[in-house]
Amino acid sequence: MPVDELSSALRALEGIDSPPFDQVTEFLQLARESRARLPEQIYKYGCLVLNKFASRLGVDELWSLREDVTVAALLIGRINEAWTLVEQISRQFPDSARASRLMAMHFEATKDFSKAEELYKKELAKNPVNATVLRRLVTIKEAQGDLGGAIQMIRGYLDIHLTDCWAWEHAASLYLRTGAFTQAVFCLEEVLLHQPGNINVQLLLAETLYSAGGTANYETARGYFSGIIEMTGGENTRALYGVCACAAQLAPGGKSKGSGRSGGKNELGGLAGEALRQQYAVKNGDKLSLVDAMLKGEGLM
Repeated sequence: MPVDELSSALRALEGIDSPPFDQVTEFLQLARESRARLPEQIYKYGCLVLNKFASRLGVDELWSLREDVTVAALLIGRINEAWTLVEQISRQFPDSARASRLMAMHFEATKDFSKAEELYKKELAKNPVNATVLRRLVTIKEAQGDLGGAIQMIRGYLDIHLTDCWAWEHAASLYLRTGAFTQAVFCLEEVLLHQPGNINVQLLLAETLYSAGGTANYETARGYFSGIIEMTGGENTRALYGVCACAAQLAPGGKSKGSGRSGGKNELGGLAGEALRQQYAVKNGDKLSLVDAMLKGEGLM
């Protein structure tokens, strides 16, 4: 689902006091299909449909929307409103996985993690590979501050759901929070296999390689940063900074030892530094002196 299609649908609603049914439901449908994290907008327009247009929805559409609005309400802290919807869904679908999951999410939102975990584990007993429930158990461990437990849980999840891009990216974030850069690099490389054109992931991977340190990692990071610069026509400031930082580490006498290969390639650092200077001269001239001081300190001026 193209992101611009969802953005266009949302823009069409903005500034309209009473948007028409077709426009609102189009946005909500696109948000559901793309799994967009827009809880405030989903709650706002979902409530509008439930209050004003519920009779125009089919039965399945109506209950799916109530579920979406419940999740959105929990995400934006409307706990009481969410509970009202949870009760409605539980009455309609008693003992269902849908009702159990939403009730557990409500317990999560109110910090009653033991009750939430109990409900999730009951659902896992029925379906041990339930992706949604396994993900929620990861978030509970995080909320409790148990990063080690969250990592162990998400590793088990990835044993089952190997192609889940969200899980690889989330695992990377957990490893980064614990300073396990090598493991984070592996996870981000898996994400790039599925999303090779994702510049944000490439940036994070390059910065993680740089943080891991060592000549080989600096050289690989420089390659990713350089690729991003090429993809963005030299406009990505973070990538320009990244090339400069790698150049400083790989320069003769730099902090990275054991590389005899960096020589001519450090010209990249000079080029990146000049591109940075040009950017700041145009957009942030008052900070150009700070950039110059940094480049001189790294031997790039």
